[in-house]
Amino acid sequence: MSATITPGCQAVALQTAETITTEVNRALPIVFLIWLSFGIWLGEWTNAWGDEWQLIKRGFTPAGLSYFLARFGGGLGLFSFALTTMVGGTGTLPTSCHVTDKILATFWLICGVGAQGTFMLRCIAVWENDRRIKLFLSVLLAIIAGTFVIFIVVIDGLKTELGLLVCTIKTPSRLEAIATISTMVIDVIVIGLTAYKLLGSRTQNEGRIRHLLFRDGVIYLAIVVAVSATITVMLLTDLPPVQRVVLSPIHIVSLSLAATRAQRALRAEGIKLASMSKGSATGATEAHRRLSSHSDQATTALPPSTPLTPVTPRFYDAAASPRFSTNTKEGDASWQTSRRAANKIVLESFAMQPPPLPPNARYQTHHHQEQPHPQQSPRSPRSPRDPYGMQTSWSYAPGATEEMSERREDEEAARDTRP
Repeated sequence: MSATITPGCQAVALQTAETITTEVNRALPIVFLIWLSFGIWLGEWTNAWGDEWQLIKRGFTPAGLSYFLARFGGGLGLFSFALTTMVGGTGTLPTSCHVTDKILATFWLICGVGAQGTFMLRCIAVWENDRRIKLFLSVLLAIIAGTFVIFIVVIDGLKTELGLLVCTIKTPSRLEAIATISTMVIDVIVIGLTAYKLLGSRTQNEGRIRHLLFRDGVIYLAIVVAVSATITVMLLTDLPPVQRVVLSPIHIVSLSLAATRAQRALRAEGIKLASMSKGSATGATEAHRRLSSHSDQATTALPPSTPLTPVTPRFYDAAASPRFSTNTKEGDASWQTSRRAANKIVLESFAMQPPPLPPNARYQTHHHQEQPHPQQSPRSPRSPRDPYGMQTSWSYAPGATEEMSERREDEEAARDTRP
């Protein structure tokens, strides 16, 4: 008995084939964007190996823990989502899509908690470890974690299915916007608390808002807020389900990259500022030592009748320095203390006579219209030879240079005429 195919069955088969072809064509750009997001995350990770190794050597700290949660939570989430698209094309493991979807949601939770924890730790540091701020931000972090947990527990009820060959890819629904909205609200609160504390800081080189964004790292948090707001709007609109598939990886990669970049920039600026402070004190000590080495030659220096005018040494002004990671009272106090110590050491060295001019030496004369107050530290451009502005140069009063040159020429002439 031979089976016959009716025209109705042929029409259904053709319609199914057209549907599958349409879904595959729609899914190809989504697959490309998902793998592109994973490639961006992977490239960023390869550029951060050195910094991450330094974090590992420091031990398990809250900042390091939040960094690695944001880093690897986002990476594993992106990889699981990319794996979902690959399995969907094979049709060999139809249940793996559901498993990888749960893995994606789990690592989304881990990445979100790590990223929010990084920005909250920064806010707590700005508020000088205030207990009220710590309690308030801890409650907010618990809220966002609870939102994601609910999202994972009832994941089947919050998502709609989109058939793709044999496998099914879960697409974000409008209810999933609750997670992005909670993230956005918490980020706005953290930005407000950080800006309220930092906008009163001294910024002499640039505007306060620009200083807040680019020197204090708020720009990374602002990017996360913008991405969360965009995804929320897209989730609440009538987009086709296939176009909403890529929204989760975009949110994950933005959280991961923004949090890790912000923390690495904080650490880099902190190291730079600490080296500046150490270099200022070291430069002052070296200047004092060099001037002290000429104390034995004070008797051979020029007589007191020669008009000499000491110039206040120029050293790096703390108020003009980038205050990225030490923008607190404690950090400012330690920096100001080291700056005053350097000032005191160098200013005390002015009581000593300057070293005599060597033969045929050319000294650079610094002319200043007015002498600053001894307690002030005038800012000046830093040169490669004097990166911290610890110049202890002397300038001679008008007429003194010519008089000294003539006297030295007479001495050389007298020495040459000796038998």
